[in-house]
Amino acid sequence: MDWIIGIGMIVLGVTVVALLWRNYCLRKEVAQFAGKVEQALDAIVTGKEWKRQGELTDSLWDRTETQLAKAEHVFQRKQEESLREKETVKGLISDISHQTRTPVANMKLYVELLEEETLSGEGTGFLAKLCEQTVDKVIEAECAALGNMTDEESENMTALMKLYSVLLKNQTAKI
Repeated sequence: MDWIIGIGMIVLGVTVVALLWRNYCLRKEVAQFAGKVEQALDAIVTGKEWKRQGELTDSLWDRTETQLAKAEHVFQRKQEESLREKETVKGLISDISHQTRTPVANMKLYVELLEEETLSGEGTGFLAKLCEQTVDKVIEAECAALGNMTDEESENMTALMKLYSVLLKNQTAKI
């Protein structure tokens, strides 16, 4: 009977050693897997290339690697789309700035003329008409740009430009 207990203890000892070895191997595999995932995610986020295994098998890493490659593709597409949108916004801002800078400079010139010289009624009327046309051009340019604004921004901009137009017309009519 003692020999059965001895064999049982040996079997139990071998089983414990085998389980401890299996636990060690699993921890090592999990650490390697986590390291691969971390490297891949770091490479995707920073935009660097990450090395992929050439041959696909049905392992957990290969399935994860395939999903990470898809995520990388989506991430790159979103970055490119974001850059294009930023360039479009920059272009719109530059265009609007250019379209309003010239009329504003003209209006400043008209105001300076009005301040410096006393004009006849006919000269004042002509200058008032020039100011009115300039304001109308600015309003047209801004209204053309309103297509890229929300409805509320569009209404606010239109109201502001109309108010500005009325104020400028009243100001030139007084002169």
